[in-house]
Amino acid sequence: MRYSLLHFTIIICVSLAYHTAIAGDMDSYTPTAYVQADGGYSIYKSKLLQANDTSTTVGYGFGINAGTDRNVGMRLTREQSSFTFALNASTRKLTLQDLAFIWRFGPVYLGGVIASSNWTATAPPDADSDGLLDTGSDAEELCNFQTAGYGATLGGLIPIGRRSALTLDITSASGGTSSPLAYDPTLTNADTLNARTVSLGTRTEVAIGGTLALTKSLLDLTAGFKMRNYSVSLDSTAYAEQLSTTYIGLRTNFTF
Repeated sequence: MRYSLLHFTIIICVSLAYHTAIAGDMDSYTPTAYVQADGGYSIYKSKLLQANDTSTTVGYGFGINAGTDRNVGMRLTREQSSFTFALNASTRKLTLQDLAFIWRFGPVYLGGVIASSNWTATAPPDADSDGLLDTGSDAEELCNFQTAGYGATLGGLIPIGRRSALTLDITSASGGTSSPLAYDPTLTNADTLNARTVSLGTRTEVAIGGTLALTKSLLDLTAGFKMRNYSVSLDSTAYAEQLSTTYIGLRTNFTF
């Protein structure tokens, strides 16, 4: 299902490049600079923590477009989320940041991404080694690490009216190098944490949304849905993780 969605969205992006009806002047959809913020309702499914739950996600960022017809751009996005799983009292906190450099070809764009993240999780131990977390035990720190990697982004838009548009963005980035953060030596499982090998697998994210012009040029409403899939490897065992978010936000545009 994940690969079918990815192939479908790639086909849409490629086909957009051949739509002469929307391949004209894109200036009104690519401001010189913008600042945005959004919040969303998120569902997280974790094989590592053996639980699913819901929470809120907050994101913010800014972007700059320059060059002929503003066809070269840069965007920085940062997202923070925190989940507490009612099933077994485990927790997961994630801060994710993407720095993208984008080249536009009419309504379609592609570019490179530098990705970084900070990942923390707590969970009850598996004291009896049956492969299941002991739901009756107190949660303890499971992993705490940061990563740096790189990847690519591809997307496009379908203009609606003078400034509103439907948008599609696909990002794939490697987990890259992972480095554990310093653990408190007073933790009961400090020795285990210090010896643990943790890494983040390739992240694939698909976002489908839109922008609605609220003013003539300054303010837009943004909304949409995005799904992110990646894996966390703990002591050479990989666990699939999935985050889906329905979001809404605001974007302030500056054109000069």
